[in-house]
Amino acid sequence: MCTMGGELISIVSRKRLEVRSGEVTKGITVCDPRILDACVRVARELPARGPVTVQCIMKDDEPHFTEINARFGGGAPLGFAAGVDSPKWFLAKESGLDVSIPPVGEYKEGLFMTRCDRSFFLEQSDIDKIRSSAL
Repeated sequence: MCTMGGELISIVSRKRLEVRSGEVTKGITVCDPRILDACVRVARELPARGPVTVQCIMKDDEPHFTEINARFGGGAPLGFAAGVDSPKWFLAKESGLDVSIPPVGEYKEGLFMTRCDRSFFLEQSDIDKIRSSAL
């Protein structure tokens, strides 16, 4: 995450363990200095503004980027839960408020996230009640 002025305020690395229909369903936070350093270089050389999600694969012990997206990725909640509340920090900084931000790359490593679907069952009488109350 970078401010609109280009200041890098946070990076959190996540490993995608399982993906379904392009969306991460299982992931874990990791901290690899090679990836962190490469992300810093990417953010500064773009120059990045706002949220940026990058994807890379490791090849010959070096990260090779496959995507750079100017948005929060689907796995962003994992980073938020790991202590990188970048949306809050971004909004505070852009509003001119003082905010305490930990050093780039400081977050809870090894935090696991899993997502699951839930099924809901309705009978026709339930649907009829919903329709009648919507008036």
